[in-house]
Amino acid sequence: RKGDLPGAWIPLETASHLAANNEHYARSLVDVGSNIGRLDQALDHLEHRARTAGTAAGAGAPWVTWIEALADSGHPKKARETLAEALRLLPGDTDLLTFALQFQADNGFPEEARELRPRVRALQDKGRARRAEACYLQSIGRPRDALKILERRLKRNPSDLDIARQVAHILAGSEGTGAVLTRVRAWVAARPGDEGFEDLLYEILMDLDHTEEAEELIRRRTEHNPQDAWAWIQWGHARGRRAELAEGEERQRRLADCTSTLERVAEVSLPDAGRMMLEARYRLAAGEREKAWNLYLDALRLDANQHEALSRAVDLLWENPGGER
Repeated sequence: RKGDLPGAWIPLETASHLAANNEHYARSLVDVGSNIGRLDQALDHLEHRARTAGTAAGAGAPWVTWIEALADSGHPKKARETLAEALRLLPGDTDLLTFALQFQADNGFPEEARELRPRVRALQDKGRARRAEACYLQSIGRPRDALKILERRLKRNPSDLDIARQVAHILAGSEGTGAVLTRVRAWVAARPGDEGFEDLLYEILMDLDHTEEAEELIRRRTEHNPQDAWAWIQWGHARGRRAELAEGEERQRRLADCTSTLERVAEVSLPDAGRMMLEARYRLAAGEREKAWNLYLDALRLDANQHEALSRAVDLLWENPGGER
């Protein structure tokens, strides 16, 4: 219910125990606790959850969630003490070590961070280890050194999309958007048909408001692979944007195009959160707010991490503060 944060406590507390490998619910519990005066109780819950995980495989993630919550809630000393304890208990945990390296660097403890570098480098997951080391170098003002590490890794494994994303991120900060676009376009040209790299280019183009090039990329994707559900959904959003900008008869004509696109999306995709978000956009553009509201809620029920669905639903609440919602 609207504003019923206390009512969310027990479901989130239960979910964070049952979904021990999903940190989303545990983090959400802290957010709720901070808003209803139960932050200390939320932190106690995270401590219990981390200690229950103990030293089992994959136990690092609950410890990281607890440490982050301590730091964010104004307990930096306790956070560092807990991190030190976790590192003693889980000396080789990938989640914990990659987090710790960045945490120490970001919080003004470069010596401690440097001491962690050999342990991070020794991790079996070399991709995550190199990404963590690059983040560390970037945080201490050495973006070029970070790029060297990542580009060597990318040269050995050209299909490592996570490394490519990090290279693009560092380039954007150190050399500007032009350098990023040049590099990512070259990656896509060298990897014809690699949808992961096409997705990366699309995201960057949209972030930079290069919508025409982004839409042309997606249009080609739907032609190259008519069963590509993700591409059809993005193409549907492109048509939705055009409808939102139009008025009168032109809007109605474009909404008719949206309807035909939605029918195609339904043919090639499952009724997942992404499809519901697309239909909700169309419903809003057509003035059907109640239907849009229900679709956003359905999307959130399927995927609680759909932040855009949550944002849009909250916007609708503000527009109708006295309604049943």
